Amino acid sequence: MKIFRYAVTVLFIAFAFLAISGSSKGPDGKYNTDNNSEIESSLMYSLGKDRAGLFECNMPAEDVERVAEFYGEVEIVEVDRMTEGTSNPVLELTFENDTSKTLVLELIETDHSIWRVWRIGVFSDIFVTEEGIHVGSSYDDLENAYLFEGVFWGEAGDPFVIVEEINMSFVLEQGGWWQMGEVVGDIPRDTEVI
Repeated sequence: MKIFRYAVTVLFIAFAFLAISGSSKGPDGKYNTDNNSEIESSLMYSLGKDRAGLFECNMPAEDVERVAEFYGEVEIVEVDRMTEGTSNPVLELTFENDTSKTLVLELIETDHSIWRVWRIGVFSDIFVTEEGIHVGSSYDDLENAYLFEGVFWGEAGDPFVIVEEINMSFVLEQGGWWQMGEVVGDIPRDTEVI
């Protein structure tokens, strides 16, 4: 199964490179993807199972910088973060048009001391699921797009929903409806995915 997943990953990245390779680098060394805007929006900024655009879970950390080049100017900062009781390195990626972090790639050390992307956090509305859900979508949008079993207590006490069919969780903004880790009353339909 690992070989199959690896093969699929290699094919996905190869397709992305081929799709973008038709573009050329400008004098500033950045990739010009204007001619590939359809590919850029549908592939480079899509959210899917275990991936955000060209970044995906199980990707070796050493590949992150190379893949980030396809997005133009991306600042990558490595920080240590407590994740589930353990200190792990995290890569915070800030894309050129964002004022704060765009993606957070949480890393985990695997066999042979290789650091790999374990989990991806999305903090920008430029990444969108096939069903159109992104940071800033409403709880109503989320309910119309997916089936899920309820709202749960997440890290730092934030409310979130788990959508098993796409292996993603969506953190919701807190409000008066969320008290002591429980839903009190009705969740406002305009509650945002954060």
